[in-house]
Amino acid sequence: MLNLVIILKIVQKPIVVHRIPKLRPNIKLALKEWDKFFRNNAHRYDILWSNQNGLTHLEFLKLAKKYGIKKRIVHGHCATADKFYRLIHPVNRLFVGKYATDFWACGVEAANHFYHGKERKKALVINNAIEVEQFLYNEEVRDKLREEYCIPENCLVVGQVSRLYEKQKNQSFCVKVFSELVKKEPNSRLVFIGRGDTTFLTNLAKEYNVEDKVIFTGLKSNVGEMLNLLDVFFFPSNFEGLPIVLVEAQANGLPVVTASHLPDASILENYDNSLSLKDEWRLWVDKILSVRNSLYRQ
Repeated sequence: MLNLVIILKIVQKPIVVHRIPKLRPNIKLALKEWDKFFRNNAHRYDILWSNQNGLTHLEFLKLAKKYGIKKRIVHGHCATADKFYRLIHPVNRLFVGKYATDFWACGVEAANHFYHGKERKKALVINNAIEVEQFLYNEEVRDKLREEYCIPENCLVVGQVSRLYEKQKNQSFCVKVFSELVKKEPNSRLVFIGRGDTTFLTNLAKEYNVEDKVIFTGLKSNVGEMLNLLDVFFFPSNFEGLPIVLVEAQANGLPVVTASHLPDASILENYDNSLSLKDEWRLWVDKILSVRNSLYRQ
């Protein structure tokens, strides 16, 4: 993820959206367009705010500095990295202080991952926050949603809110663990709340003979309400920053089962991150079953 938020000098002016090409696959063309954008527009802005999952490149920061944007913020949102990031991220971390002026992160782990030396000392941790009232448990909403999705009474519902993005979210692991779960709890459902291509997970569910028990809701704007559908929030991502969905799930009173390598987002006692992705699926099943009855939903 790489998002840029550029703050206008004169806030009364209309918001202007510029579309510029991604760095890949045509790097030469992209860099030419980026340079053109900053050359023609940098004078209009005071601040560049670069939100990143990893320091895959520093081109936006370099160009912002080159064309005179005085405040250049890097905002780190991940505490671990995938294989590609692991190669280039440590190198760019050595030079980020040359081009950025401010160093932000969504959590302490993310700050440690993004910055070192004097940049880490300067780092500002801005903890993710939510409006708790939007996520409180509502049994009436739960019953309506279960009826809408044809989920039987006394059914154990495990799931998560996230985009369907296997590389980061590791949803295939959810399906595999769930295939073991149904052996102990046949009356169970796995629910994915979020947008994305369902083909891969649908085929995987068929391979593990659980296709009739896996539900894809698609993108939902009422996430707070959708959380009422679940009994356990299962979130074994490969990498994250400070996952806001784990905070939201706990606000709803949901027991959370997540992986040991992810940043600790625990607020309540019904939060478990004791298992590794290398642990056997049956151990994950036992953990899910052990936390299924939440004390915070009484």
